[in-house]
Amino acid sequence: MSGGLSDAVEHALADRGTAFEPLPTE
Repeated sequence: MSGGLSDAVEHALADRGTAFEPLPTE
């Protein structure tokens, strides 16, 4: 699944301080 959704999730997690482990999306 390659799209802007993954990026948005990663950014959100990073913004929260990586509270949740980012899913391996490559």
